[in-house]
Amino acid sequence: MAFRAIRYRKQGLCKKRECTVCSLYENCGGCNNVECLIYHCSRGIKYIGLTYPTPGCQYREFCYGKLEVQPLPLQSNIKARVSNALQTPKFIPIIKLTEKESWFWPDIKINMIIVKLEDILTNGDIFNEVKVKGLHDYLGYDGHIMLSTIMPDEMIDDIEPEQYTKMIEDLRPDSYMIMDDYTYIDEPRLMSWRHIFRMIERARKLLKFEPPGHPIGLIKGGSVEQIGWCIEALLEMDIKNYAMPCRGIPPLLLRRFLEPVIDKLGDPNYTVILYGKTELRSSESPYSKTRTFEYFSYASMTWYIHAKRAMVYLNGEPYQLPQDYSYYCECPYCQARDPFDLIKDKRALALHNLAQLTKYYKERREKLWGEG
Repeated sequence: MAFRAIRYRKQGLCKKRECTVCSLYENCGGCNNVECLIYHCSRGIKYIGLTYPTPGCQYREFCYGKLEVQPLPLQSNIKARVSNALQTPKFIPIIKLTEKESWFWPDIKINMIIVKLEDILTNGDIFNEVKVKGLHDYLGYDGHIMLSTIMPDEMIDDIEPEQYTKMIEDLRPDSYMIMDDYTYIDEPRLMSWRHIFRMIERARKLLKFEPPGHPIGLIKGGSVEQIGWCIEALLEMDIKNYAMPCRGIPPLLLRRFLEPVIDKLGDPNYTVILYGKTELRSSESPYSKTRTFEYFSYASMTWYIHAKRAMVYLNGEPYQLPQDYSYYCECPYCQARDPFDLIKDKRALALHNLAQLTKYYKERREKLWGEG
């Protein structure tokens, strides 16, 4: 079995003699991605809607290595108009624009929030109103507003740089993510390279229009090599602030993906936000604990989503109401109320969770990390 595995990695699925002599090897990486759906398909494992039935397979063009992917040159004269690193809180709440229960101010003061462009584009009435007022006036929020472009794939395809620039000018956020693009660890590497190149090219076009505010580079990729290249391409544009979508990435894989992030961006000149994370467990940290926590911020909507599911946190422990009768909290939001009564007040639960998260990062993070 060991001999067959070595031979397989050298030859690959495209039937060329050796991967290393192929002109596409640097982009493809060879057929050693065990998560790849083409790899599974070659071994008889098919997935309804993806690789089965085969006549409609979206990966057909990759089966024999026929797709040509030309890497974009890293050198570029395009620079971000605003290039200083943001002072971000350690936890940045993502809010739901269409649900006012997630608007936690003025009950809790946090100087930065993230608003999803998806919420605006999927609601015509809100879009029209926000275009007139701008995000700050619409929300009644005087802190820093970051606009997130992380959204479903089909929405990403429909936005062009000039159109997105106009949205930024109308919405007037303090910072904005470059347009997202999609990469998956279970797709052929050539496919994810193509989307990374498109993301970088659209970022360059976007910065040419010089939209107001701080640009936030997105760290994307299905492999360590792709993530490293992506960061280098964004650094060439003099971008100082970054967000890395990492919800759902397995811990051991995230550990590897964070290595080039810390190597290239791990100093005070850059800001890195782990988007979709509320904490970094010891199993996910690639380097020293102090260095990892010093430079990362975290952004998530779990504080609100969990509250809607009647899940609350106290001293680091999750409680499911009303099943957990022992839950008792005297904070300004719970007010020592009975769990059966408290479960009806979703806003109180959300505020409690948000207060607990901010307290965790201020008081308990170093202690909990040191115990690892």
